[in-house]
This record gives sequence, C-alpha cells and structure tokens, in this order.
Amino acid sequence: MRLAIRPRTLVAVSLFVLSRASAASAASETEADALPAARKAPAPFALDGPLRRALAGGCHDGIAELEALAASGQPGSDVAAEVVRLCADIRGQRAAGSGASDGSAAAHADRSGRPQLVLASTLYGVWLGISVDVLADVKNDRLLVMYPLLGMAAGLGGSLYATHVHEVTSGQAWSIITGLDYGTYNGLLWSAALSNTPSAKGVFGAALPAGLLGGAIGTLVARRHPQQGDVELVRSGGLYGTAAAAMAALLFAPTGSSSRAIFTTLALGMDVGLGTGGILASELDVSRNRVLLVDAGTVAGLGFGLGGTWLITGSKRSSRRALGAGGLVGLGAGMVAAILLTRAMDDDRAAQVLGSVPALASRHADGTWTFGALSLTPVGDMTGRRQGFVGAAVPLAAGLW
Repeated sequence: MRLAIRPRTLVAVSLFVLSRASAASAASETEADALPAARKAPAPFALDGPLRRALAGGCHDGIAELEALAASGQPGSDVAAEVVRLCADIRGQRAAGSGASDGSAAAHADRSGRPQLVLASTLYGVWLGISVDVLADVKNDRLLVMYPLLGMAAGLGGSLYATHVHEVTSGQAWSIITGLDYGTYNGLLWSAALSNTPSAKGVFGAALPAGLLGGAIGTLVARRHPQQGDVELVRSGGLYGTAAAAMAALLFAPTGSSSRAIFTTLALGMDVGLGTGGILASELDVSRNRVLLVDAGTVAGLGFGLGGTWLITGSKRSSRRALGAGGLVGLGAGMVAAILLTRAMDDDRAAQVLGSVPALASRHADGTWTFGALSLTPVGDMTGRRQGFVGAAVPLAAGLW
C-alpha cells in the first residue's frame, strides 16, 4: 500500500490535532484551576514558531525544534510528535516501515532541491570544460567547444542520475552549490593574491581543485540535512564579507597598492564572512525568507551608500576613500535596518501575544490596542499557482475584532 500525504492533508490533520488538544485543555480547565499557580502550564510558545515554519515550508524548517519538543514531554509535545510523524511520512522516511516498496520510498522522498542542484551541476560542468580548455592550452576550435559540451552533458546526466532516487532537500542542494561556488571564488581570489603576475593557467589551476574541494565539503555538510536558512546565512556571510572587504580596500588602501594586497583583502573578507556565517548558523534559528530580506536590505544599503556618495563627490580622484566610507556605512545601515524590520518574522511569541501578524498598531481580543514598530512579514500566493513565499508586506494595523 502506498502512502501519499499532500500538504493540504497535512495542514488539515495538524489543525484537527490542535483543535483536539484545545478541547482537551478546555475540558480540564476546572481541574487545572484547583492546582497551584506554579503548576499551571501556559500555552506553549515553543510550539507555535516551529510548527508554523514546518507547515509553511513543506516540512523543511522547524523539524529539529519539533523533534526536541516531542521528546521533552512539555505541553504540546504530543502535537509536535504527531507533526514530526506526518512530516516523516511526506519525506519518505517512514515509507519502508509502512510496507512500501523501494519504488514507493523513492516516490515519497523529498527531492525539492533536485532542480537547483541539476541546474548548478550543469553550469559547473560547462565551467569544468572551459577550465580544461585553458589548462590544456587547447588551440583547435572544435576541441574548444567540445570540452564545455562534454562537461555540460556530464554535469546534467550525472546530477539527474544521482538524484533520481535519493532524497535531496533544498537545504542539501544549496549546501553543495555553496561549496562549489565559494570554493571556486576562493581559488580565484587566492591564486591572484599569491602570485605577482597571475596567469590564466595559474588562476584556473587553483580555482578548479578549490571548487571541487568546496563541493566535497558541501556534500559532507549536506549529509547532516542542514536547513535552508542555515545555508543561506553562510552564503550571505560570504557575500557581506567580500563586499565589506572591497569597501575597506577603497577606504584604507594606500595609493598605488599592489593588486596582490587588494585580492588578499577580498579573499580574507570572504573567508571571514563564510566562517562567521557558519558560526551564526550553528547558534541561530533563522528562516531562509528572513535571511533573503536581510540580504535585500544590505544590498540596497550598499547601493544607496555608493550611489549617494558618488552623487556628492563626483568622479574626483579623492573620491575613492569617500566611496569606500559611504559603501561601508550604507552596507552596515542597510543590514541593521533589515534585521530590525524583520525581527518578528520568526518570533513565535509576537504572533502568540498579538493573535495576528505583527503590525504598527494591533488590537487584542479584549479591545485594547498595542503599538509596536514596523516589521516585514512574508506573503504567500493566494491564487494557489505558486507555492511558498513570494514577497513581503509592512502591516500598519492588525488584530482581533
């Protein structure tokens, strides 16, 4: 017997379980009133956020927190255990235990990250072919085209075959892609930083093994089933570190600085950013949607900082340091503003208190009003033609009437 559970069924079952838990809680309210105040358990805030992320993200985010809550025995642990069980069914982790065949298990496996990984592997295959052209110093016109074509075919066919059965979540796919991307970028920067006169062969000769090593590391990390938000935080760290290093080079580098010093600064900035992102990802539980909105704010801040400084200083020779300072200030201001504006996106307590989405002004069920700060909230597609997060809104008023 095949077990097929659709996302709508998961939502309906979860809401049914929540309603049953609420009814049981209401039935025992009189008995609970007789208990000492210290023993009364309030509504479990810890359940709301992970449950909301698990349902909205197709069982990709929040599962680790739900598993921990299910094993803790705290209020709401039975609901968390049921959601974890249903998510395990959807992802195919329990298909074999329910009497399904291997083909059914493959059909139920979560391969939401397969398209991204196949596309990235195809493009990386083209890059491998170009690298062979440069390293082998190919002169024949036909061979120049043949090697990239062979690399593209190998990347496409190999990725399709490797992912046709095994589970490939979006977090796993982006982990491998990040390793390939930033490994290649690191190889390019460090090869230019360590050579007085970098040649094409030297640059490609360093970038190719660095990219393959990064892909291998990304694959090892993918075996730990990272969340999408964790991987995106690492990618953003590399982006911020490189951008900040570039602005610092504009601001502090003496006139006539060598290209080696500039590339060394960029390479160090990228590595520090990646490492910082990895540390933050291991300590914080941040959704991918929030990280992307912070990315948007940071990029916008950097753009306004550079653009505004250029409008003020023009193309004067002395404007280089001003551009660096403006870019750093804009990058930092945009990042901080985006972090503050999105601080309630993953905050389950804010949603519990307000009974609705966070807003500038919120009305409670008892008629009282609470005034807070502006914050970005995710918006999904209401037509049903697209799944997941498609934009953001800034609510001005919300509440219960």
